[in-house]
Order: sequence, then C-alpha cells, then structure tokens
Amino acid sequence: MENKRRSKLPIILPILVIAAGAVAMAVLSPELLLPISIMLVFIDLILIIKVVSAYNRAIKLRNKVAEGLSLVDIHLKMRFDLVPNLVRVVKGYAEHEKELFKEVTALRKQAISAENETDKIDCANKLLEGIKSVVVVAEAYPELKSSSVYKKLMTNLAEIEDRIVASRRIYDSNVNFYNTHIEKFPNNVICGCFGFTKEKLFKVETGERIAPEVDFDLNK
Repeated sequence: MENKRRSKLPIILPILVIAAGAVAMAVLSPELLLPISIMLVFIDLILIIKVVSAYNRAIKLRNKVAEGLSLVDIHLKMRFDLVPNLVRVVKGYAEHEKELFKEVTALRKQAISAENETDKIDCANKLLEGIKSVVVVAEAYPELKSSSVYKKLMTNLAEIEDRIVASRRIYDSNVNFYNTHIEKFPNNVICGCFGFTKEKLFKVETGERIAPEVDFDLNK
C-alpha cells in the first residue's frame, strides 16, 4: 500500500500545483490572474519534464546494468565450459588427485545450476580457486605443460579471464552510473516513488589473482 502511494507522488505533484493555483486565483485580484496562471503552467511543465526525464534515464541505466550482468554471465559460462576439458587433460597425468578433480567438477555443477546471481558468483569464485589448484598440479608435469592440448587450454583460460575482467569493469561502471543517478536529489524522490532501488556490485574473482607460480605466458 505504501509503495502504491509513493508511485503516485510524481503524478500528484503537478495536480497539487494546479490546485494551489486555483485557490490563489480565487483570492487574488483579477490583474494578477494571468501572470500567476502562466507561472503555474511553467512550473507544471518543469515538474513533468523532470519526472519523465529522471524516470526514462533510470530505465536506460537499469537496462545497461542488466546488459553488463548478462555479459559477465556469458563469460563465466565460458569458464564453466572449459573446466571438463582441463580436468580431463590433467587427470591423465595426476590420477592421485581424484578428490580435487571431483571437487572442481562438483563446483562447476553448482555454478551452472545456481538459481540466482549471488549464488552463481559465489560458486564461480570457488570454482576459480579449484581451477588454480588444477593448474598448480599440472605445473608438476613438464610433459603435460609442453603438450599442445594443455597449452591451448591455458591460452583459452587466459582469454576467458581477460574477458571476465573486462565485462566485470563494464558491469561495475554501469552499476555506479545507475546508483548515482537514483541517489541524487531530486532523482532520489522521483525514482524512489517508481520503485527503483540500488544495484549491488558482485565480487567476481578473476584469473588476475592466480598465484604467481602459475604462469600463463605460453611464449616462454
């Protein structure tokens, strides 16, 4: 009920201005009616333009946030899709790491089946830690490291992590623009009446933080 009352506020404001003008006209002398009427119409136009502008801008920025999050999801899915191949290749050389491989595979399944963005990001971050561990295991096998299949996987992983970094920056930037817009006065009043709320920044971990001993430079 409270939200419904708030959502009508931007519409009611111009009406209140008109009503106040009508009352004023009833008590003022005739020679003041025209200038006051013009002033009230001008004020109403400014209010309407401001409400429409703030609303449309908020819609546009919120859509940008959704687009940015969608981009992050696409690149996270690329990370998820790479995991089975990485595990399969490394597993051929390190059978004794069965528990690690099972854990990484389980984390991938959890990330794919996550029901909301918060859970998906959390699982994706845990999965990255698992990928780091798998790569560390691979570092102990020179023959594996020198294989073309492994090198290709590492190249793909590095590219995916770069894309995640870029998409995360775009998302964070879009969220900051949107939150700033709806928090500024008088936008906070207008956007609040229409139910706009702050978006949160997700902590998407990336391959930038892979341990130093794990080398992604394949040109060496």
